[in-house]
Amino acid sequence: YSRYSPAGGETIMFHGCRTQGNEGKIIGDGFKVSRCVSGGPNYGTWFAYNAAYSNGGYVYHEGSVRHIFVCVASYCDVKQDDATMRVVGQDCAYPMWLLRYTIRSPEGSAPPQIAQKQAMRKTPRQFHVVRGGEWVLEP
Repeated sequence: YSRYSPAGGETIMFHGCRTQGNEGKIIGDGFKVSRCVSGGPNYGTWFAYNAAYSNGGYVYHEGSVRHIFVCVASYCDVKQDDATMRVVGQDCAYPMWLLRYTIRSPEGSAPPQIAQKQAMRKTPRQFHVVRGGEWVLEP
């Protein structure tokens, strides 16, 4: 945290890892741009404004439990910023919390993997975002 630069302000954002190894490295060392491969070597670390984006395929699954980081990302050294994501350079983001959660499937439904895919297509989902410093339900 001592290297983190909040220059230009900061935003609460989300980051998912597909492997437990990557998750452990982020917990231990923070975000290392030198380890990122998306966008090209040393491009930056990617963050989503909405948890639904990360939940859609970029989170680590431990059985039925999913993991996602809630982070702060600054406006310092921004490589890309659009309505969905922000990519920042080294020391411009910090993992605040690692959330572990499940997505409930209806009782008597298909096996978990199939039920999760069906749930993502058919049932309404509820996601919360931070607006004005408070968690609010996204419509």
